[in-house]
Amino acid sequence: AVSSLGQRDLWAPDEPKYALVAREMTESGEYLIAHVNGQPYPDKPPLMFWLIAVAGKFTGGIGQPAAVLPSVLAGLVTLIAIGRLTRRLAPDGPAWLPTLAAGLAAVSFRFTMQGTTGQLDMLLAAFTTWAFVLLIEGCGIAPEAPADSRRIALAFALMGCGTLAKGPVALLLPLGGLLLGARLAR
Repeated sequence: AVSSLGQRDLWAPDEPKYALVAREMTESGEYLIAHVNGQPYPDKPPLMFWLIAVAGKFTGGIGQPAAVLPSVLAGLVTLIAIGRLTRRLAPDGPAWLPTLAAGLAAVSFRFTMQGTTGQLDMLLAAFTTWAFVLLIEGCGIAPEAPADSRRIALAFALMGCGTLAKGPVALLLPLGGLLLGARLAR
């Protein structure tokens, strides 16, 4: 995935549009209200555009590498969260189980596709997966994890970041998973 940065064009419909929004933000200095071709673009939250603009500083400008880099990094962060979640939910399992869980996610078609395209979904996955992990740890649900309000607060901060990436669904996924898990555990 990382080796393919810059090896292909931007794929319609999202990557060119998101790169254009980030370019217009960078050129105009207007980072609060997104624009496409000078017109306000309220369709998506701004986090991806901000990250593309930042990535452009490290990749030589806003193009395919900058548009995809946030998703690639979010994919890696999500794999780490999957490993941690597996370890938390199966503390007595074999040591290789978290690696297997993350590895299976990494080789799945949809995960790889979302992690190598400049779309919002992998950012959402990273924030919501980590929020779920921290909620499980913070609420004391995971074995060997005492309740910790700091982890719960961090989980809500991550859900807020997820909301800036994809919208309110970032709140629903971790909280819904937590409630469903608590109900099933009864």
